[in-house]
Amino acid sequence: MSNKNNTILIIDDSKTNIGTLSAVLELHGFKTITARSGKMGIQRAIYAKPDLILLDIMMPGLDGFETCCLLKADDGAKNIPVIFMTALADMESKLQAFDAGGVDYITKPFEEAEVLARVKTHLTIGRLQQELEARNRELAALVHIDGLTRIANRRHFDRYINQEWKKMRREKGCMALIFIDIDYFKQYNDYYGHQAGDECLKQVARLFDNAGQRPADLAARYGGEEFVILLPNTDNTGAKHIAKSIQTSLQELQIPHARSTVSSRLTCSMGIAWCKVSDQVFSVEIFIGMADAALYRAKTQGRNKFIISDKN
Repeated sequence: MSNKNNTILIIDDSKTNIGTLSAVLELHGFKTITARSGKMGIQRAIYAKPDLILLDIMMPGLDGFETCCLLKADDGAKNIPVIFMTALADMESKLQAFDAGGVDYITKPFEEAEVLARVKTHLTIGRLQQELEARNRELAALVHIDGLTRIANRRHFDRYINQEWKKMRREKGCMALIFIDIDYFKQYNDYYGHQAGDECLKQVARLFDNAGQRPADLAARYGGEEFVILLPNTDNTGAKHIAKSIQTSLQELQIPHARSTVSSRLTCSMGIAWCKVSDQVFSVEIFIGMADAALYRAKTQGRNKFIISDKN
């Protein structure tokens, strides 16, 4: 890996030390920035966000230990690895350096090979840690994403509706929920094949995901060909508008469905529930049951329509 993308901040009150270290590091492709005091070093670390800091311990004003502690207390600088530099070789000073948050310790006078080896080692460790953290974030996100449709899954929906329910109760707000079922999807799968069925689900999932326009709105795959759209701070009028827009958008997709008894194109049935969350009569379970019951009525009354729960 090239060193030219790595920036090293050198904090040392000695102009000679700074010059020597900068020359060595720049000769090997590193970019260096410097500071002659702990206070200036903290400012430059926060502003420039270097990949690594070489920090002298014995400095007037803020010494290296104090400087490191302040760096580790700042959200913008706390993850930057710090290698201490000093002529102090006693065990107590070394332990104090690690207690302050340092990752390594270089004694003066410097050996060029040692400085380069330690710098490269900790840059590699830092890069690997960043990659691991990024991968962990991706994996954490995947836990809440449906593998086929790439929208939220049932697990995420269950967590999110409880979270928003508590929020709406505090704010004395309302909430709407749309349960959606693709009409005669089993027959679609049987006739067109499961690969076509999967592509169909991906298409309608994107449509449902785009139906809610606000950041708090959530579309999720509830299971099989069933989907839900949660609409915080939305009453029945707003939910009806969303349902109508879904019908229009689905019609525009013009997905053929030769085995449907309600249309030659793919359609869906929807059940809508809404309530004032502050009303103690309602709970999350009752609310979900209302939307589910409304969906059942839409399916038994001919499909390709939406029904609003009459229990509000």
